[in-house]
Amino acid sequence: MLAQIAEIPPISQHSPLFFVHSASFCRYFWYAFYHFRVFCHINLILAVKHISKLVKEEEKYNVRKND
Repeated sequence: MLAQIAEIPPISQHSPLFFVHSASFCRYFWYAFYHFRVFCHINLILAVKHISKLVKEEEKYNVRKND
């Protein structure tokens, strides 16, 4: 088993997989993931605010309509 693992060659710097296994890729991936998560969270907050505003306007309209 160890002999098989030792036979696996290291990833060449010219290989497209080299960047995927590099620390830079990990850093950029987590950086992008963090900003995507923050972006989604901000959009969710804005959507909730917008929906609550629409609900309040509809309640005002229904109160006027019923009077």
